[in-house]
Amino acid sequence: MSKFSDHLESSLLNHIFRDILYTKPSSIYIGLFTVVPADALGTPTNEVLATSAWSNYLRVDAANGDGTTGAGIATGWQTPNATGGSTSNAKVITFAANNGAASVTIKGIGIFDGSGSGANLLFHSQLATEKTLLTGDVLSFGLNSITVTLA
Repeated sequence: MSKFSDHLESSLLNHIFRDILYTKPSSIYIGLFTVVPADALGTPTNEVLATSAWSNYLRVDAANGDGTTGAGIATGWQTPNATGGSTSNAKVITFAANNGAASVTIKGIGIFDGSGSGANLLFHSQLATEKTLLTGDVLSFGLNSITVTLA
């Protein structure tokens, strides 16, 4: 995963070249998409939370892995690989079971600076293999399976 959102690109460029401070988020959340998100995505219209098929869906705090809060961002990510310019999740990321009446097909993931609808998308990626979740299915990402690369 190394696609920056337009929001993050602009924020970093303003921070580096225009002295407009970019404040790092206090938490990093992982979200799921039924359609692969785009850089310019402002409102995540294709995020699972925008559907009624999975009513108990919530973004997962990467520092905690299970939707709870409290741990610092650094606990959720591996020490960056200095030669490869990448980091990956240090905890298993587990979403609540699909409690909807229908299946939901997940095609992409996003990394957000918050849990709610006003949060900014920071990074996004298409899944290597899309996953269809039937009612009762749980989706988890194992250790080091979500990688952010700056290249």
